[in-house]
Amino acid sequence: MLLMLLVSTTVMLTVTAQNGDCSVDLKTSVVTCMPKIDTVHPSSGPVNGGTLLTITGKYIGNETDSIYVDVSGIRCHNVTVITPETNLTCVIGKGSATQTYGIFISVNANNFSDTKATYFGFKEAMISEFSPKKGVVSGGTTVVIEGSELEFEGQNRYNISFCNNYTCIQCSVMQNTLSAKSIICKTGQSGEVRNMTKLQIVIDDLTVLALNGSFQYLPDPTFNISDESQKAMQSGGAIFTIRGEGFANVGEITVDRVEKPCDLPEDTLAVCVTPPKIQNQSNDQTVHVHFDGFILPINIVYVDDPSFEKFLGVLEYDHESSINIKGTNILNGARRGDYSVHIGLDGKCFSSDITMHLITCFPPKSVPRTNKADENTVHVIVLVGRITAYIGDIQYIEDDNQFSLVVGLLTGGLVISVFIGITAVLISRRNKKRAIKRCKMEMSKDLSELRKNSRNDNEVGLYEESETPYSEINPGAELNSSSSSVGHQDVNTGYEELGHRSPRPTNPYNHLQQSKSDNQIPDTTNIDNRTNGLLTRDYMNLKI
Repeated sequence: MLLMLLVSTTVMLTVTAQNGDCSVDLKTSVVTCMPKIDTVHPSSGPVNGGTLLTITGKYIGNETDSIYVDVSGIRCHNVTVITPETNLTCVIGKGSATQTYGIFISVNANNFSDTKATYFGFKEAMISEFSPKKGVVSGGTTVVIEGSELEFEGQNRYNISFCNNYTCIQCSVMQNTLSAKSIICKTGQSGEVRNMTKLQIVIDDLTVLALNGSFQYLPDPTFNISDESQKAMQSGGAIFTIRGEGFANVGEITVDRVEKPCDLPEDTLAVCVTPPKIQNQSNDQTVHVHFDGFILPINIVYVDDPSFEKFLGVLEYDHESSINIKGTNILNGARRGDYSVHIGLDGKCFSSDITMHLITCFPPKSVPRTNKADENTVHVIVLVGRITAYIGDIQYIEDDNQFSLVVGLLTGGLVISVFIGITAVLISRRNKKRAIKRCKMEMSKDLSELRKNSRNDNEVGLYEESETPYSEINPGAELNSSSSSVGHQDVNTGYEELGHRSPRPTNPYNHLQQSKSDNQIPDTTNIDNRTNGLLTRDYMNLKI
């Protein structure tokens, strides 16, 4: 009886798997596992939806299971199991930029939910500008598209085209160039000259961004190429030129295995650098130059690199002479303009002549900066292509003649300064003497005019005084005065007093002559004294 009870109890129990995620009903043999989501890729998409999500996890269903997926609160449609139980895909619906949290999955009514973590977010993409505005019909022009919220990682999410009313030409996205503010793509071939009027970007099939703007497909460049092969050093880095027309229509000119694009100083000239020789191949090789999508093959003949002899010890330098750098194959695969000789940390040796076996150049006269213990000792380095050759050191020697020249120049400058100072003093004194003389002449002239005016004033005064006696003894005036004043003396009384004061009659003209004579002498004396005082004071001021 006890045994039967134990068996019955065992049947009613469930067995739990070791990982704790699954259980099995021993009666029905049905295994039940709880789903769990680990990752969602990609992590973002446009608000219009349409993004294909790849979800990985555990026990997330088989092809025959009933599966429901909700990401960031938005239903994910078209669920497809890629790998049973561990991997599935679905297409997210339309959302908004504010929906970023949570995920939910149901597999045969067994649910998994996480409302706190961010598995996927929505972004609202926009485009505002693109450049350049032209390219060649062969395509391959690199176009930079600017905007905001443009970065959506993952393969085949973008479809970019330049369109007009009749056709669209695709611009392929360059991988690893995406950012939130830009997309970089390369134009496809046009086949003919045409003008495109619109840029169109489709993201995840449901988001279409359009920008009106002209992009011109222009003719491919033409070239003036000789049949003679270019010579180049095996290490590469030598400069070669390409001439032609229409180079300005090209966005970028590049050479295989060379990172730096070619320079374009003008529409008809491209200056490029040779790549290094491909080892285990013949010296005669073909190098491809890319004018965007148009490819120009250039035949290169590689020759031995140049080599250089080092100085025997430290070379003494007198600040004036040239130095010689010996070598072999100097001009075999490089031009004179390819060479640069550096002196010290910031000096250059200016080349006067370069031959196949010798470089002659003039170092700077003053000592360049150096990293040597001796400030007068600097290194010499030859640069050509990818070659950097240390030649040795030169030491700037002290130049006594140069020191004497400097002292002589300083002394001469001092003498000239003293001479100029003395000359300036003499000129100043001469100008002062001229000013004093001119002032004396002007004041003498003013004195003469002042004396003349004084005499005229005295004559006028004498003329006025001659009328005064007659006014004093005018009988009519006295009579009028007596008649208008009560108790005044009689007119005859006045004459009597006059008779008593002047016992002898005097001539009024004598009185006038005496006044004139007395007035002239004091006035002239005073005028002369004042004038002499002014002259003396002004002269003293000028002298000081």
